[in-house]
Amino acid sequence: MLTFDFTGQVALITGAGRGIGREYARLFAAEGAHVVVDNRCAPELAGGPEDTAAAVVDEIRAAGGSAVASHADVTSMAGAEALFGLALDTWGEVHAVVNNAGAYGGAMADVVVSATVRTPEGEARYRLCSTDGHHHHLVCRQCGHTVEVEGPAVERWATQTAEKHGFTGVSHTVEVFGTCQDCAQR
Repeated sequence: MLTFDFTGQVALITGAGRGIGREYARLFAAEGAHVVVDNRCAPELAGGPEDTAAAVVDEIRAAGGSAVASHADVTSMAGAEALFGLALDTWGEVHAVVNNAGAYGGAMADVVVSATVRTPEGEARYRLCSTDGHHHHLVCRQCGHTVEVEGPAVERWATQTAEKHGFTGVSHTVEVFGTCQDCAQR
């Protein structure tokens, strides 16, 4: 049987109140992940017997796992931001997203794309960035801690280099990897 080790990783699972979404949440938790179990729910039902996200969280916790419930409507940017915000507030980062919500369109893809950071090994890490404008990241290669930074010198260099070679309409991403202060002190 194929197994995975998600120990200490954080996974967001939308549409996780029943069916395959529930099974994704249970699988990630069984393999050691902290799981945000998201299933849209009317506010008056949250915490009650119809709250399927809370029921899945209870199952995960009863099996020794770590999970929190979310009722975010991920078809809106505010809902997607709330979902990511819950994960970041609870565990500080997001490593995996399973967008299983049974809704067409919406904001999850926009949030995930805008928050992708690549590690030196090529792994995608997802972050909900706190600024809307163009910026870059300093990323700890050991723990993944990320700091958003503006880089006027990088912007000038990218523009000058593109012009020198006759390129127009240029865009870029820059991620600077190193070791954060906390990891350096270990």
